[in-house]
Amino acid sequence: MTQTRVVQAQNDLGFSLLHTVSGKDAFISPFSIAQALGVVYLGARGATAKAFVKSSIVPPVDASEFACASQNLRAGLPRTDADLALELANALWIRQGLSLKSAFVEKANAAFGADVSSLDFGSPDALRTINAWVNQRTKGHIPTILDSLAGAEAVVTNAVYFKALWEEAFTPALTSPANFMGATSTTSVPFMNQTSTYSYYAGTGFELVRLGYRGDRFAMYVVLPKQGTGLAMESTLRDAFATALAHATPRRVNLHLPKLHLAYQTDLVSPLTNIGLGIAFSDGADFSGISDTSLKISNVIHKTTLDVDEAGTTATAATAVVMTATARYDPTVPIVVKVDHPFFCIIRDDKTGAVLFLGAISDVPG
Repeated sequence: MTQTRVVQAQNDLGFSLLHTVSGKDAFISPFSIAQALGVVYLGARGATAKAFVKSSIVPPVDASEFACASQNLRAGLPRTDADLALELANALWIRQGLSLKSAFVEKANAAFGADVSSLDFGSPDALRTINAWVNQRTKGHIPTILDSLAGAEAVVTNAVYFKALWEEAFTPALTSPANFMGATSTTSVPFMNQTSTYSYYAGTGFELVRLGYRGDRFAMYVVLPKQGTGLAMESTLRDAFATALAHATPRRVNLHLPKLHLAYQTDLVSPLTNIGLGIAFSDGADFSGISDTSLKISNVIHKTTLDVDEAGTTATAATAVVMTATARYDPTVPIVVKVDHPFFCIIRDDKTGAVLFLGAISDVPG
């Protein structure tokens, strides 16, 4: 089923990125990242489109199948109720004067619900409008996503808001301070405490505990490496998690879980380049399905927040894919090459590739 393959691709993307992103307490949303990049993918062509598949942003299926599966995935998300809120939004912002291809606009809206808004990117109001959109859809948890629109031709934004109550809430009276032995220091933090039946797995060098949310559709999985090993298992986390899911069983667990509040942000250009999407950030990028204007991705800004307390969890994410124009060749403007300092010269047989003469010229006789 294509939808299953889309989900698997974005999960693989998440595990790959987690292993390559930098920063303490990294926390990313594969869903948010894949949604924003999915919009852009609909306009990718040639080698650029293939790079999206190679880097596991999308599965190796026809683009129309991908669009249909993405639409069904969004439509199948649960409705907000008293126990759970899951809200997802996508938008496409373009510089006034940029012309988009109608087929792309239709697909982006159908597959991802991405409405197009034309803004004067040279006005401060444009930046305020985009940031206000993110702030509103993350309920104030992520007030801004971009600092500047300089050079931008188009921006794709995604926002995800998740809030859920535990199936079995922690008792606040049992929360007490204890030491958390971090990678660089030991700190005293409030720990929530509860003894209950959880889905549990003990693997080689790690343990897994499943904490369900009300309705039992969503859950938080805590993967705890063996003490003293840090996060060394990060490179094998994907396979370890799959194994644990397949073999976890109900067990009585005395769980001590720290309350959490964190905010994380990163630019994903380097991590995405590392996993195979480099062409999308180069002047060789082909997004001709979006516009006749030659475009490339210049930034992929990703921000998240996470709050875990006795009642449940609130997590938010926002992703902005910024597109700029690629370098253009103007035949009317000559390139100046002034050979007035030391240089190299090469005389080469272009048929065979043989270099006949090779020189380094530091001085020219008068």
